[in-house]
Amino acid sequence: MLRCLSSFQDTFSISSYIDSDDLVKFHGHLCDGLVVGHLALQLAMHELYPDGIIDRTRILNRILN
Repeated sequence: MLRCLSSFQDTFSISSYIDSDDLVKFHGHLCDGLVVGHLALQLAMHELYPDGIIDRTRILNRILN
C-alpha cells in the first residue's frame, strides 16, 4: 500500500503493510469478528483501489461518489 500524509502532498513510495498481527495488537485479542473484519477490509480495499495505491485523504469521497 502506498500512502500520503495529506491531499496536498504527492504519494510517498513507502510501503505500509497492516497484517493480522498488527490488528491483534491494536484490538487486544484474536477473535472471529477481527478475522471477518480483516477479510472484509482486504476485499474493500482491492475493490476501491485495484492499483494498490490508497490515498487515505480521499477514501470517504471515493466511497460516497
